[in-house]
Amino acid sequence: MTVSFSCLHESLFSDPASWREARAGYLHRTMTRKLTWLSDTPLCTDIRSLAAAARTEAPPALSFRDFIEFATSGERQRYEGPWLLRRKYLMVLFMEALADEQAMDVEAIENLIWAICDEYSWAAPAHLPVCVEAASQHRLPPDEHADIFAAEVSYLLAEVVNALQHRLHPYVVFRVRAEMERRLFRPLFHHPERWWWEWTPMNWASVTAGGTGMAALLMMDDRERLAGCLYRCIAAMEVFLEGFGEDGGCSEGVSYWQYGFGYFVYFAEMLCDATAGGVDLLEDERIRAIASFPARVQMTSETFLNFSDAFHHFRPITGLLHRLHERVGSRVPALSTTASLIHNPAAAIHDVLWTDKTLFGRALPEAHEYFSNLGVVLERHYAHGIPVLFASKGGHNDEPHNHNDLGHFLIQVGHHALLADLGAGPYTRSYFTDQRYETVQASSRGHSVPLVAGEEQQQGREAVATVLEYRNDGPEVAFSLDLSAAYRSQTVREFRREFVWRRSGSPTAIEGAERSSRMAEPESANGVGGAEASRSGLYSEAATLTLRDRLSLKRPAEVVERFISTVPPVVQAGNVEWRVDVGAVRLDLPSSAGEPFVETIPLENGSLAYRLCVPLPASVEVDVSFLFHALVEQGETR
Repeated sequence: MTVSFSCLHESLFSDPASWREARAGYLHRTMTRKLTWLSDTPLCTDIRSLAAAARTEAPPALSFRDFIEFATSGERQRYEGPWLLRRKYLMVLFMEALADEQAMDVEAIENLIWAICDEYSWAAPAHLPVCVEAASQHRLPPDEHADIFAAEVSYLLAEVVNALQHRLHPYVVFRVRAEMERRLFRPLFHHPERWWWEWTPMNWASVTAGGTGMAALLMMDDRERLAGCLYRCIAAMEVFLEGFGEDGGCSEGVSYWQYGFGYFVYFAEMLCDATAGGVDLLEDERIRAIASFPARVQMTSETFLNFSDAFHHFRPITGLLHRLHERVGSRVPALSTTASLIHNPAAAIHDVLWTDKTLFGRALPEAHEYFSNLGVVLERHYAHGIPVLFASKGGHNDEPHNHNDLGHFLIQVGHHALLADLGAGPYTRSYFTDQRYETVQASSRGHSVPLVAGEEQQQGREAVATVLEYRNDGPEVAFSLDLSAAYRSQTVREFRREFVWRRSGSPTAIEGAERSSRMAEPESANGVGGAEASRSGLYSEAATLTLRDRLSLKRPAEVVERFISTVPPVVQAGNVEWRVDVGAVRLDLPSSAGEPFVETIPLENGSLAYRLCVPLPASVEVDVSFLFHALVEQGETR
């Protein structure tokens, strides 16, 4: 992605005012049409209901005590909740005003803008120095801190002022320009020292650079200055792209892909328009592979692969996906409607502008996905119309939003991950420090990997899984990893984990496998379910997974194999089952194993997860295999 300063400068519009007027006109025309066209979607339903509240409620109050809560207790929602609601109120009133300017509530919009300009900092308290001493020693004060949220709100204010300035009081417009200059443009562009995110290949680089770059395009009149600012934003975008390998995979998961890559696309498209196509960042050869990532990690119509801090139940914003399909021909996930409204202003606005209803309702085909850079494999096929999936990962234990999860795996039947990933831990101050691995979600305690001589997996870049083999022979897929470096100790000499996933050619009934009356409801957004239901029938085998662990130890030690679920396991003679409404997973226990036991894991949201523990005898050489059967309920094709 090479863009010279001279090319950028020469390509920029010669008359900024006329380009910005054209941008405002595009927003007015498109928003009117799309809000009508998408009126029956969750997105528009949310816009209407939230706009009604925004017209009648004063801007949510922000107190000093709430501001310092993160510094004192590590809790961030008490302040961020009303703080983000202000932006969401402004966003929906703006979108309604674009669609019907006669119905525009000028006073409510101006009050929200004024309240946002009154805020001590546009950066989140969680992103600021956590005490007065640290703040006083920082090179810039908290109200000049350039973070993702400062960039997001600057973009939103820039769009509102540009599109509605002929209706807003001139003092409001004047103040927005002054505050944006003081809080974002000067701290970022007038200091030679770069911010940490400008050299870090993760979502912060694209979100902060993208939001700031779009705000600059909409607010700056000086062409030379604007070109210099955009040049620096493009450099950060190149750093962001360096976080992707040739496979286009995002180690942070699909939700952070949407956040980070979304801002790359929003900025790229505005820049392309402002340069009349002279600078098109989407022409980069890496873009199509990155753009196809969500479709490749979709598990079912309702779920996505959720390694790292990703969500299992997740509905992506359709506008971004549809625009990428139009521009670069990327694959589109199988979705039936829009997502609900989110607080991210660029995502929400472009979700309306770019969603194409003709792309809804696509079938979700069988999948054989392998991400060679990430070391991730995903398999999906159907049995009796029910999707059955397997996924596993290698990688290393210093990824963005890292979990210590080398060799971890999932088995999913329908929308239920029976062998599961617990997703993100609570976003508190400690979660983004070395205390992160005290949470079950981020540590190897919350993943289906063994405890070796009492040791968990270690964090750090040197804790790496090396892919030894990936082989796809149609109905059989083999995936093996060298996990020796995952356990930094004097105990492990060598550790190899091998998976063989075999799909059944034609599922056959498992005799005597009557369904239990205890079934689990579809999982909630955090992946946890559990309720009583009464259905009965016979299981059919849809696939098997053979898991083989081979360890060479430097001294005799006990290995405890552990398997994580959000459905309670049922321990029986010689096997264990995890059951849901459409099927089950059955584990045949090896004869060499000790007595299995189940540990209940309370989670912060009040729900439960479960850890099946299978101890193995102390030895210097361990070679053990586990056979998992993925079972589906017999019945007509669904």
